[in-house]
Amino acid sequence: MKALGEELRARIVERLLAELGSGGHWTGELSSSPLATAVAVFALAAVDSDKHAPRIHAGLCWLTEHVNDDGGWGDCDG
Repeated sequence: MKALGEELRARIVERLLAELGSGGHWTGELSSSPLATAVAVFALAAVDSDKHAPRIHAGLCWLTEHVNDDGGWGDCDG
């Protein structure tokens, strides 16, 4: 069973690396959901909160503006 997990991991890494752009990073978009926004804010803060402060602030503002009446966010915007 362990060999199957290692094989799966190797295939996933290979597919991810195949999508890596020439600049050394992946491109794309996250969905406009509370979860995606929170993950992006956390990732930017973990990497370099000073450098990414404007984006972190924008993400936190978006979360504040999209909170549901019950105080939560649900899985998606709306």
